[in-house]
Amino acid sequence: LSIIKQKSLKIDKELELSESKTKDLKLNIQKFTSKLELLNDKIYKKRIHHDFEETEFEHEQTEYSEQLKDSEHGILKMEEAITILMNEIELNKDFVIDNHRETLSWETKYKLLEETIKWSKSERSLDGELGVMKTEIHRMNIRYSQLKRAQERLVQDLEHCVMHREQIFVSATTKEHVKIQTKKLKNASQTQVRLDEVHNRAKLIRNEIHFLSEKRLLDDVNKIERMIYMLRRIQSDLNDIIKDDANIQERIEECILAKHANLEQIIRKQTRAKAYRRLNILKSPQKIARSETTVKQHSHKQSELNDSLMEVVQTFIVDFPDRKSFFTNVFHVLKE
Repeated sequence: LSIIKQKSLKIDKELELSESKTKDLKLNIQKFTSKLELLNDKIYKKRIHHDFEETEFEHEQTEYSEQLKDSEHGILKMEEAITILMNEIELNKDFVIDNHRETLSWETKYKLLEETIKWSKSERSLDGELGVMKTEIHRMNIRYSQLKRAQERLVQDLEHCVMHREQIFVSATTKEHVKIQTKKLKNASQTQVRLDEVHNRAKLIRNEIHFLSEKRLLDDVNKIERMIYMLRRIQSDLNDIIKDDANIQERIEECILAKHANLEQIIRKQTRAKAYRRLNILKSPQKIARSETTVKQHSHKQSELNDSLMEVVQTFIVDFPDRKSFFTNVFHVLKE
C-alpha cells in the first residue's frame, strides 16, 4: 500500500507538472496565434499594396511602350529626312564649292578696299601722328606766347613795386623830417647820420630789387631759350618722322599693288579651273565656234592693244603721281 501511495503521489506530481506545462503551452500557443494573425494582416496589406503597384507599373509600362513606338516612328522619319538631305547635299556640293570660292575672292577684294580706305583716311585725318605733332607744336607756341605775356606782366609789376617803394621812402623821409622839426632836436649831426642811414638802406633795397628783377628776367629768358631749343628739336624730329612716313607709305603702296596683282592672278586661275571643270563635266563633244587662226589673230590684236594701253598708263603714272596706286593696278591687269 505504501508503495502504491508513493506511486500515486508521484503520478499526482507528474500530473500537476504536465498540467502546468499544458497551461504554458496553451499560453505560448495563444501568443503565437496572435502573432500569426498580425503577420497575416501585414502580409495581406503588403499583398494588396503589391497588387496596386503592379497594376500601376503595368499601366506605366504600356504608356512608355507607346511613347517608345512614337519616338521610333519619329526617328525613322528623321532618318528618311536625313537621307533626303544628304542626297541634296551631295547634289549641291559642287555648286556650293564654286560659290564659296567666289565669296572668298570677293572677300579678299573687299578687305583690300577696306585697307586702302582706312589708309587714306588715316593719312587725311588730324588724329594721325602728324596731326598730333602739329597740335603739340601749336600748343608749345601758345605756351611760349603765354610765357612772354607773363614776363611782361612781371616786369610791369616790378616797376610798380619800385615806384611804390620810392613813394613810401619819400613819404617816410618827409614824415621823419617833420618830426625832427617839431621835436627840434639839438644835434643836427645825429639827424644827418640818420638820414644817411635811411638813404643807404633805400639804396640797398633798390639794388636788391634790381638784382632780383634781373635774376628773374634771366631765368625766364633761359626758360624761353630752352623751350625754343626743344621746339626746334621737335620740329627736326617731326621732319624726320614725315620723311620716314613717306618712305613707309611708298612701301605700303608697293605691297598693296603686289597684293592686288597676286589676287588678280588667283582669280584668273580660279576662273580657268572652273572652265576646265565644266568642260570635263560635259560629256558631249563641244563644237568649236572659231578656228585657231581667228583665235590667234584676236589674241595678237588684244596683246597689241594691251601694250599700247600699258604705255598710256605709264605716262599717266609719271604725270599723276598722286594716283600711282590706281594706275599701277591697271598696269598689272593689262600685263596679265
